[in-house]
Amino acid sequence: MPIREELQRMELNMLAMYCQRVAETHTGNSVEASRARQIRHEWALFISPIGPDLRTQEEIEAEGEQLRQRMVNFLSAVESPPLARRSSAGSN
Repeated sequence: MPIREELQRMELNMLAMYCQRVAETHTGNSVEASRARQIRHEWALFISPIGPDLRTQEEIEAEGEQLRQRMVNFLSAVESPPLARRSSAGSN
């Protein structure tokens, strides 16, 4: 898993992918898997507005930044992330 500084530079889409991966592979830790699914769902709702959006661009950007920070905080605290195992396995 990238370190916190790397996570902070990532786009929402990449962070959502990491959350999806945690949700799929951390079934032994239902708290982490559940939180990963919840944050990923928030992302899906954020990128798929239903009906006319009455928010300003500044409000949308602020909401996206808040979601990104929640994702970064969650992912940086996840123990033994599955993507780190896969990427480090290829470097041996």
